[in-house]
Amino acid sequence: MRTMAFVIGLASAATMTLAADTLPIGLPSSSLTPGDARKVTKEQICAPGYAASIKVTKESTKEEAFSRYGLRDGKSTTEVLDHLIPIELGGTDSIENLWPEPAHGQWNATQKDALEQKMLGMVCDGTLTVKQAQSAMKKNWVLAYQQYVAPVAVATKDQ
Repeated sequence: MRTMAFVIGLASAATMTLAADTLPIGLPSSSLTPGDARKVTKEQICAPGYAASIKVTKESTKEEAFSRYGLRDGKSTTEVLDHLIPIELGGTDSIENLWPEPAHGQWNATQKDALEQKMLGMVCDGTLTVKQAQSAMKKNWVLAYQQYVAPVAVATKDQ
């Protein structure tokens, strides 16, 4: 009886783990792409040319990032390689910060790019700290988009 309970417990734990990492379209796997950032200051990332000063991602790193998600040859017609925490906000080029992001669909690269620019502006004007922006991206960029770029209107009694 103990063996059976143990097996059922393991099966339940495995199911919960899979369910916890099954995210909506547009979000990376938290186990494959937890996010990674440099320790940077507001002054550094808000300086003209900061993002351009960061080295371009190596082809071998791009291929590894796609491969981790089951995409071969580092190429995809439906996804683009992206940094979970963007370079503009201090994100690194490490494999822990790279993922194949949907190019089209409900939550896509264009929307995330808009969020990145919005958050950079908010960091530079002092509305957000670098850490807050990095954390929002790392936790769930879709929720951050909904909060900072396209807030959902909430009906009030008077409407």
